[in-house]
Amino acid sequence: MESWAIVTACNPYSEPLSDAENAQRMKHLDESLRREFPDESIFQALGLASDGSWEEVSFLVLGISEERAKMLGKEFEQNAVVYGESDAIARLIWCF
Repeated sequence: MESWAIVTACNPYSEPLSDAENAQRMKHLDESLRREFPDESIFQALGLASDGSWEEVSFLVLGISEERAKMLGKEFEQNAVVYGESDAIARLIWCF
C-alpha cells in the first residue's frame, strides 16, 4: 500500500500572503521535505478551484504517514492536508 499527501505552506490558516511570502514558505517546506524523503518521492502540485477562483502551489509526497502529513500541516500553519492510500479514497485531514 502506497500512502501519499498533498501539503502546502502557502496562506497560513487561509490568510492570503504575498507571492514572495508564499514562495519563501514553500522553499522552507521543500527543504524540510528533502531532508526527510527521497527526491523521487516529492512532486510539485497545484491545487485549483473548479471555478478558477483559487489556486495554491503544493507538494505531493509519496510514502508519508498520515501522522507526519498532519504534523507538517500544523508546522506550516495549515487548516488541513489531503491524505490518501493506494487502496482507499483520499481524505481531508484537519490539522487542528
